[in-house]
Amino acid sequence: RYAFGGSVGQLILSKLPIRDVEVVEFPSYGSRRANIHAKIGGLNYVFVHFPYDIVADAGLSGLTLPGVLQPVLAQAAIDSGADLIVGDLNSGPNYQSDAYNLVAASYAELSAGAGPTYCTQEMINAQDHRCCVPFPGVPGEVLCRLPLSFDHVFLNNKWRSYFDGNSLFASSSEDAQVPLSDHAGLEAHAFLTRCDLSEEELKGLK
Repeated sequence: RYAFGGSVGQLILSKLPIRDVEVVEFPSYGSRRANIHAKIGGLNYVFVHFPYDIVADAGLSGLTLPGVLQPVLAQAAIDSGADLIVGDLNSGPNYQSDAYNLVAASYAELSAGAGPTYCTQEMINAQDHRCCVPFPGVPGEVLCRLPLSFDHVFLNNKWRSYFDGNSLFASSSEDAQVPLSDHAGLEAHAFLTRCDLSEEELKGLK
């Protein structure tokens, strides 16, 4: 039924123990999709790889894909109250943005400003086959995807980050010279603090 042998396409690696893992599956088209919940270092994560609307990509109208799309999985991740939502949303400010906008309303993007994470300009300049294909009927010409930003690290707004300005692509570092994916690696660094007082209680402290 699903491509890639039914794999959800997510692998979680951590220096700290991964606890309380729960895989929440969703009906989807083509590839199996799931939100993976886990607790790491006392924080609750949702690791995601959302579907995308291939009908919209093809510019077709009047067709509906079976299964759910990004906003359904995004809302489920938000409703879980996770501290962090991490992964490939297949949604961003410049691509099928409904899910991105949902999450961004309740979460701060630690990876903001890192630039495109899918088919980076370097890959397009190199005419990487994962981003560029021969243009039909025009010898020597290629058709390339646009650079897109839909890999994200989101922090629940109940937290405050004292340091979030060092987001970057791992693929631009010395540690990642061999491209393994059509996505760039993404890092986000943050020192977190949390206040459980309500806004009214905070006002009373002034």
